Amino acid sequence: MRSTFVALALVVVAMPGCGGGHEELLHSQVAPSPVVLADTSAAQLAVTVSLNMGGSDSSSRDKTTIDVLMQHDGRPVQFIKSERVDCVGVRLTAFTGSFDTTVSTASIAGKSVSCAYTSGRKSTPFTFRVPQALVVLSPHEHARVPHGTNTVIGYEGGADNTLWVVAISPNAKAVAKPDAITPNRATLDTSALLTGEGFIVLTDSNNAPLADLEGSQFQSIAGSSRRTTMISVVWI
Repeated sequence: MRSTFVALALVVVAMPGCGGGHEELLHSQVAPSPVVLADTSAAQLAVTVSLNMGGSDSSSRDKTTIDVLMQHDGRPVQFIKSERVDCVGVRLTAFTGSFDTTVSTASIAGKSVSCAYTSGRKSTPFTFRVPQALVVLSPHEHARVPHGTNTVIGYEGGADNTLWVVAISPNAKAVAKPDAITPNRATLDTSALLTGEGFIVLTDSNNAPLADLEGSQFQSIAGSSRRTTMISVVWI
């Protein structure tokens, strides 16, 4: 039964616009083929930094994936000369057209992150600021929560009323309306939810541009983040 609830929660958080990093780029049938460059210096590369903060289970909730995509003329670059990317002292894993790693969200949330792309003997820096993490403060994990017309969810990390705040039970879900959302709390009508095991899900409604993104030596640089968190509760 619990697996059914988790599947429903995943439908809620896996909405359009979540990004997808290098896997979507490489596995799409319409994706351009990789290119091998004789010159892989930063000036030849268009860089996209993607952060996926948190997740929908206990193993991913406190983790952030840093994904650095690199293209030339709209095509992913196939690196063959030991090029690398390092961020916060961590060597990212190389893929075709991208580098990525997963780190503790607490180690970077709200902080400026310094990275470096190395091609040959040349190391090129780029930096960005990580947004605050989404954290549900109340109710607590596994709490027994009365369902009703004014269920209050408290949290930190919400910047405005574009946040999605969703309550889920086996039969239905309730979504907070924009005028019922503030930077630290949301009020939902959960009266239609069945009693029993359920979830509270918070996620950004759209990818947000990364703040303080710098990388002037690259051909271009862009970046975005998306945050998600979820806790289990029991509706009574």
